[in-house]
Formats: sequence, structure tokens, C-alpha cells
Amino acid sequence: MLQAIMPDSVVSSGPSKGMVRVKRSMQIAVPRLSTKPESRFSDETVELLSRLSLTGSAIHSWETDAEVDDDDDAHLDVPCAHMFAIGDAADAFGAINAGHTAYYQGEIAARNIIKLIIASERKGDAGKEVSSDFELGRYVPGQPAIKISLGLTQSLYQVDGVVGKKMDAAEDLDAPLMWKFCGIEADEDGMFL
Repeated sequence: MLQAIMPDSVVSSGPSKGMVRVKRSMQIAVPRLSTKPESRFSDETVELLSRLSLTGSAIHSWETDAEVDDDDDAHLDVPCAHMFAIGDAADAFGAINAGHTAYYQGEIAARNIIKLIIASERKGDAGKEVSSDFELGRYVPGQPAIKISLGLTQSLYQVDGVVGKKMDAAEDLDAPLMWKFCGIEADEDGMFL
């Protein structure tokens, strides 16, 4: 679908073929051209995108502690500031395709969406270019990590270069911990809502 409306955003060859180009803000991007065309979208796409609304309750903005080279995605343009890609679909600076990397990419994207909403409410012109003093969070891939379940209670893992095995894992894979992580207290019955 994205290929049809913004073909330059999809990598056409090489190891990332088929993946979506993104800036470190996780916004969908296209290669920067020396001379920009009037529009990278079909008339129908421009019409559909103009109907999108960026409204919602304002929340405080977040900052990112990540330090990255400011020019590492300078060769990319963001034709539509409110379109993001994360996870296995995104060509995200060498990040492995795994749930935890998609989670952190999603966090950056969500925070940036909120920042864009707040900025557009302040300016009163949703969808317009945000001023240069406005900074979006930037994604930096963490160290690769993986866990492979081997039956109900055993697993192999690699975290921070350390390979290990766990022989006494919880049968529910500690799923209730995610409820607590999200700030929700749930008893055994509440786990199945």
C-alpha cells in the first residue's frame, strides 16, 4: 500500500529491500533530491492526507537521552510528518527484527506523535512544517538481544553478548509482569479480560 502512494519510501534493492525508509524520528522518509518535485503523492493521496486530523489531549513532551550523529539521516526528507513506521517494516539503522526493538521504536514514534500534536495545537496549523526549534526524539538501536523458548519452562538467551540458558522459567512466560509494567494491577482473574 505504501509503495503505491509513496514509492520512494520503500527500499528497492539490497539487504533492506521492501523495508520502509525512516528517519531517526521513525517518520517515513524518502531520499532527498537536489530539486524537490511539487508533490511526491498522487492527487488522490494528497486529498486523503489533507482530511487527517491530529487532535487529542495535550500531554507533556518527552526528551531523549540518545546521542546520535545529527547528520546521519540528513540525506532523507519527510514528505508527510505524521506518517511513521516501526518494527520489522522499518529500515531502522541496523536494528534487529525483534519485539523489544519494535517496542522502543514505537515509544519514540508515540512520543514524537504527541510532540507533533502539541506543536500543531500551539501553531494552530496541523500538518504544516514544524519550526526548526522543535526537536523530535531520535531512535538509536540498542544491543541485540534474543530469548528462545524451549518448551514450557526452558529457554536460551543472549543479552549484552552473554549467552545463557534458563531451566526454570514460568509457564506463563511471566506475562503478568507486562500488566504491572503498564501500571495495571490485575489479579489472576483479571489476567484473562
